[in-house]
Amino acid sequence: MDLAVCAGHPEVVRLLSAAGADPSAAAGEYDEATPPLLAAMRGDTAVARLLLDAGVDPGGPRPAARRWRWGTADRARRHRHRADAARGA
Repeated sequence: MDLAVCAGHPEVVRLLSAAGADPSAAAGEYDEATPPLLAAMRGDTAVARLLLDAGVDPGGPRPAARRWRWGTADRARRHRHRADAARGA
């Protein structure tokens, strides 16, 4: 489902929903997103509407990134730390 959302293919999203795919399933390499979040990030209102029609709770499940506090700022801090260590700083 997440790949269809990211690619902006509403017909595939519709087919997957009809086949029983979970429109709220965690998505992304680290389960950091959900299909509705991905659609919102793309500004894809057609796909977002399909997901809502498929029964997605707009407040939906929280992606792992929020549950485990792996937010963007945390990733940036970890990345900078690794970069500093590689430079010997």
